[in-house]
Amino acid sequence: MLSSRRMPYGLVGIFFGLVVILLSLFFSFEKITTPGPLNDPHITIISSGQSTSLIAHTLYEEGIIDSPYLFTLLVRVSQKKIKAGEYKFLPHMSLGQVVSLVNEGRLVTHKLTIPEGLTSTEIVQLLRNNPLLDGLIPDTPPEGSLFPTTFRIHRGQDRQSLLNRMALLMERARYALDSQSLEGSLSSQERLILASIIEKETYHAHERAHISGVFHNRLKRKMPLQADPCVSYALTQGTSSLKRPLTRKDLSIDSPYNTYLNQGLPPTPICNPGAKALEAAYCPIQTQSLYFVVGEDGTHQFSKDYASHARHHQKLRSHRKKTLKS
Repeated sequence: MLSSRRMPYGLVGIFFGLVVILLSLFFSFEKITTPGPLNDPHITIISSGQSTSLIAHTLYEEGIIDSPYLFTLLVRVSQKKIKAGEYKFLPHMSLGQVVSLVNEGRLVTHKLTIPEGLTSTEIVQLLRNNPLLDGLIPDTPPEGSLFPTTFRIHRGQDRQSLLNRMALLMERARYALDSQSLEGSLSSQERLILASIIEKETYHAHERAHISGVFHNRLKRKMPLQADPCVSYALTQGTSSLKRPLTRKDLSIDSPYNTYLNQGLPPTPICNPGAKALEAAYCPIQTQSLYFVVGEDGTHQFSKDYASHARHHQKLRSHRKKTLKS
């Protein structure tokens, strides 16, 4: 009679324990990689200070994951703190993909455009009115110190830090231009002031270097700049844009920004100029023009002498009268 050898009870327990562990790992891995329950794109905001378990419960309640326990376990194993903010989850993201998204802090970004030519007060107000941003702005930065461009921001981003970034970009832009050339009689600050005037004089990029050449010529000849945007700034003090044409009375306002009454540049920039206006202030075209007048289409007519300038003015007035009559 053959005798059978039985496996010791201890080894049997270990064997079944290993089987259970392997099966658990298999099914856990399957849950991690299986497409999740979400059917449509979904935005979730994770607030600062929320615990991992609370975040897991929120994601489960919103139908993004189907295992809050496994989500919590994976996040704790990764030993990464989930960044507060706005997250976008795509349809059927697996649990592993969801954990990867929040672990890496891949927040939703939004486009914020700071238009060229705004004053510092207007930029501060724009940021204060943006509901996506957070934090206070204690002080308005100096005029001309902010670089206008398009930013990618995320919900809850600090307003002051964004202003600081704009100031750094302006410093870099000016440093790059200063490094190329500072020939001529104007300092770096004076070129910044001139760039702000050029920015407000025209929205047509191809005219900026020509307008810069006119202003450089007038400064060399010690002629008043007679720049309307400077008078507008004198009237509003940069708090807003002037919503009407200038009058003769406006041109007599007693202000250092009135470039009809005062020779040379105003004491500070009148707005925050963009890259093209800065380049124009540093690189004017060589021209004999001393005057320009804006036409009905927004472009300018340039003149070498006052007689030609007066004729351009008269043609513009005549055109406006005909337009009003028709």
